[in-house]
This record gives sequence, structure tokens and C-alpha cells, in this order.
Amino acid sequence: MTALPSALYRLGWPAGVSLLLAVAALNYFSQQILVHGSECTGAGTYARLSHATGGRALAAATRISVFLFCFGFATVYLCAMGG
Repeated sequence: MTALPSALYRLGWPAGVSLLLAVAALNYFSQQILVHGSECTGAGTYARLSHATGGRALAAATRISVFLFCFGFATVYLCAMGG
């Protein structure tokens, strides 16, 4: 069973849908923060936005976290497709 149906099954419909809506609201809020930050700084990428708001250290941390996310996703994909 995939993640979303499993979560709805375990939590029940009221709690599952409520949690789904809460996560959607948090996603929308974080997107608005990114858009506002991009408009204020003129930065067009995560790395540029993090550099403009937090300096070189935050830009490096952003690059590392994006790389690790992509590497992890690719690893999970290969494991799922390979069996």
C-alpha cells in the first residue's frame, strides 16, 4: 500500500484529511515565503536566495541539502525499481 492511502487508513478519514489539509497549507505558506524572498532579493534559485539571505554558509548548506535530497531520491528509486 502506498504512503497516502496507508496514512488515511491508519489515521481514519477525519484525522487523515485534516492532516492532509494542514500539510497543504504549510506547503502553500512555504511557497509564498520563497516567492516573496525571491521578489525582494531578485534571486532566481534556491542557492542565490540562500546566499542573499544567509551568506556563503547558508548557500553551501542549501547546495549540499539539495544534492543529498536528489541522491537519496535516486537511491530509493533504484531500490524500488530493482526489487
